[in-house]
Amino acid sequence: TKTVADYCIAGVLANSAYLVAVPIVTALFAGAPLPEALSLNGWTIEGFRYVMLVELCTFAPYNLCAFKLVPPRLRPLSAATVSATCAIAMSGVTLGFGIGI
Repeated sequence: TKTVADYCIAGVLANSAYLVAVPIVTALFAGAPLPEALSLNGWTIEGFRYVMLVELCTFAPYNLCAFKLVPPRLRPLSAATVSATCAIAMSGVTLGFGIGI
């Protein structure tokens, strides 16, 4: 139940926010004026499909297995590793790099 809720609710909300925010923040750090940065449309159906696929391939298996296979003292480290891997892949998607599928 937790895995399905994470994917269907938290994943949709967090990934949508990520798709919108990363291109804006990247443009602002690159020196773009605020109106130009805000005009970027980072959320697309294709991008959303890619990040949800990344979410499905990383967090779903982790959530299904973590509480049975990962010892409690290693869970924070393993969750951080999965999160970092997922964040790198999602950053690539938000910056225009697709997943080769």
